[in-house]
Amino acid sequence: MLTPASPFLHSTAWANYPTDLIRSSTSESSRAARRETITPGTLFVCLFPNPPVAQCPTGQQGFGPLPTAPGIARNAFTGPGYFGVDATLSKSFGIPKLPVLGENAKLEIRANFFNLFNKLNLTNLQTDIMNAHFGEAQNALGARVIEMQARFSF
Repeated sequence: MLTPASPFLHSTAWANYPTDLIRSSTSESSRAARRETITPGTLFVCLFPNPPVAQCPTGQQGFGPLPTAPGIARNAFTGPGYFGVDATLSKSFGIPKLPVLGENAKLEIRANFFNLFNKLNLTNLQTDIMNAHFGEAQNALGARVIEMQARFSF
């Protein structure tokens, strides 16, 4: 029987239809090809030794791979990343030799920058699935901090 999907169909009844519609319709040959690629499930009686030959012509079947462990694996949930850049700028000035200060007196001016780019780093994610705030960050790390220091050594 010829169907619209058949490559040898030259009927005038299908001549006015677009070729996409004709090719997309299901034919017996495509259904048969699909049936061949579908593998049936294993019968319960075929899982045990010495199954009936009428029901299990290939003999005893294996149980298949072991199932995975239930639940979520350790460290499977990754939270937001951490990005931090800390920097220090310093300048040391030599002080002229004085009898009170000694020979190697110095004054050092220093600036420490923590979280230089002021990036928001979230922490303490809510991991309890029953909580209304599941997946939300509960805290954040501090913002940019600048420390100014002056050190006198003699």
